Amino acid sequence: MDSSTKQKFEAYSMQLRAAIDEVAEKGDEESLLNTISSSINNITSQLSHVSAPHHDEVEVHIHNLWYACIQAAKSMDAGGYLQDALLRQIQTVKTLTPLQPPSNRGSTEPAFSDGYTAWSSLPLFAQDLINEFTSRYYKRGLYSFEQHRNLAGFLGRLVSVGIYDGPALCMLSLFRETLEVSRPLAANPDSKEIPLDELLPALGQLIGDSGFGISTLVTNCPVVLIVSYPELSSLGELASRSGGIPSSGYSPERWRFWIQRLEELSKSGVAQIEHDAKLFHDWMIGEQDTTGLPHIMTTK
Repeated sequence: MDSSTKQKFEAYSMQLRAAIDEVAEKGDEESLLNTISSSINNITSQLSHVSAPHHDEVEVHIHNLWYACIQAAKSMDAGGYLQDALLRQIQTVKTLTPLQPPSNRGSTEPAFSDGYTAWSSLPLFAQDLINEFTSRYYKRGLYSFEQHRNLAGFLGRLVSVGIYDGPALCMLSLFRETLEVSRPLAANPDSKEIPLDELLPALGQLIGDSGFGISTLVTNCPVVLIVSYPELSSLGELASRSGGIPSSGYSPERWRFWIQRLEELSKSGVAQIEHDAKLFHDWMIGEQDTTGLPHIMTTK
């Protein structure tokens, strides 16, 4: 892509994303879903019918598609039917036949910059979702309480249907930031950190919407991206000090620490945190009993 074309696409993306933000702020989730559906159709059509599509230009459209999906997930009520509709749109993308333009049919399917193809996978999705969590999700003031819960719940939904690449790493980071990092229990004007009483409900929403996804990851994590993002996957200081936990990724030992940490928080002296921590602790104990997770996960 030459410099003038790049500038044109950058201006186009800025305008489109501003419009998406405006629709999300108004709470018009149906319009967001329509925008996403239209974007999928346009990208699919371009890749299917254009003899020699410029992959760097198509990548711009794909990045804008995932931006719209992330903004929609943030604005839709966690656990609501609209998040189901959004999940179905992403699942639909994964069911589409791998696409090749007419001139390439019969040859190797061209890949995008992350090595993935359309639509045998979700090209650039993991990259964009991870970027949201590394650059925005944990920055105080960029998310509302509801947006934290909404996007966390959508992560759980993605993992529950086996979409791991990207969501699994972001899910691990939410466990890390909530249960392995020392942070104020409640909002503190002198602190730049998001308080625990804001992240804990988001973690609970994720746990509730993930089905058996978490236990699958703990016992057999299929995600290779985890080692590439230590800021999201490595142990927080509390877990590191406890000893005996692998340095990154999902593990039975780490699961056990999370359970123990929730048990501690259930006696924190802050009523809402105690309530939430006990609820999530009991869910995780029930999860290990239901799925037959190793005995190493039982609390002391």
